[in-house]
Amino acid sequence: MTLKEVLEEQIKSSQNDISFYEEQLKRLPKGTFHSIIINGNRVNYLKDYDDRGKRVERTVDEEELEIVNRQLQMRNQIEQWLHELKEEIEAAENTIHYIRKDNK
Repeated sequence: MTLKEVLEEQIKSSQNDISFYEEQLKRLPKGTFHSIIINGNRVNYLKDYDDRGKRVERTVDEEELEIVNRQLQMRNQIEQWLHELKEEIEAAENTIHYIRKDNK
C-alpha cells in the first residue's frame, strides 16, 4: 500500500467520522446558560440564536440543568474533534498534492 493510498483511506475515514459527529451535533442543544434571580427564585435560561439570527431563550428546570450542561460540554468536545478532523484532512490532502507534484 502506497503512502497516497494510506492518506486517501485516512481522508475517507475522517470524512465518515465528520458525518457521524455532525449528526450527533444535531441532537445536542446549543447555546449558553444564564441565570437570574426573580422574586428570590433562581431562573436558568439557555440562550441561542435560531436560523434567522433571532435570539431564542428557553428556561431550564433545576432537574434538567445538569443534563443540559453535560450535553453542552459534549457538544463542545465534538466541535473540537470536528476541527481536528478537518485539519487532518487538509494536511493529508496537501501531502497527496505534493506527492503528485513530485511524481510529475
